[in-house]
Amino acid sequence: MTEEKRVVLDVEDLCKDFVLENGSRLSAVDHVSFQIREGECFAVIGESGCGKTTLAKLITRVEEATSGRVIFQDRDITALGRGKMKSVLRDMQMIFQNVLSVVSPKMKIQDFLLEPYRNFRLMPKREALENIRRMLKSVRLTEAVLKKYPHQLSGGELQRICISRAFGMNPQLLICDEITSALDVSVQDDVMKLFRELQSQHGIACLFICHDLALVSNYSDRIMVMYLGQNVEIIDSADLGTKALHPYTRGLLQSFLFISSDRGRAIRTISGEPQSPVDVSANCRFCTRCPKASSRCFEEVPPLREVGPGHYVACFLLE
Repeated sequence: MTEEKRVVLDVEDLCKDFVLENGSRLSAVDHVSFQIREGECFAVIGESGCGKTTLAKLITRVEEATSGRVIFQDRDITALGRGKMKSVLRDMQMIFQNVLSVVSPKMKIQDFLLEPYRNFRLMPKREALENIRRMLKSVRLTEAVLKKYPHQLSGGELQRICISRAFGMNPQLLICDEITSALDVSVQDDVMKLFRELQSQHGIACLFICHDLALVSNYSDRIMVMYLGQNVEIIDSADLGTKALHPYTRGLLQSFLFISSDRGRAIRTISGEPQSPVDVSANCRFCTRCPKASSRCFEEVPPLREVGPGHYVACFLLE
């Protein structure tokens, strides 16, 4: 029997509400729970506005949670002070969607890459540069980029630089927020193959936020599907196309065309209007668009239940 790998990140019943100017409450993340184990790539998918990025901000404490807990390396970091949180962030790195928003246009790439070594590792410049050169080589870039400014590089090169920066810190957890959405399709595959190669080599756990079903099914180990702040399904990536059970997950699959899809298959969009995330009642968020919704779906929140080994679904239909 294979020994189960240790849990690196444990998110328990996490919630985030934003209070609007008129006093209404916007529910961005609603009682989300999951675990990520060592070396695992755990993908989070869903439509824009479903709470994926907010979830990442709660884990890194960029935003403070309304309730719930984030346990990182067996330590509850939900209420840590700024000083203690800085030591945590040394082992938790994030790669952002828009690399140009991260890199200063006035800063050379060498200075950008040196920053985390100075701030988190307190490493001498010579030793840091040796590590930087080694990581650049691992992402198929030469030392020539160190003397360049961001505008002199392509989007794919900048993303690889950000990947090398994150992996260079040797973190325990890597959070990737739509890191391929701004890249050409031809570059996406190269970046993802490189990313998974490095992740496998270093044994780093990864939270991979994306909206591309084909991408996550090819490059992740497990997938969590979110809808309007709620976690509706967790499933092994290999089972996504054949064993997905939640009506929303199945709707996503029907509205997406994979390369391996039957050419004669019609693409079907999810009908109906999503309910507002403002002052929501206790119900299944998908009830207004689900063709099989019952009165119970409008009155209660379905709990996330295990329906198979490692397969969790929040839907009353499965009872």
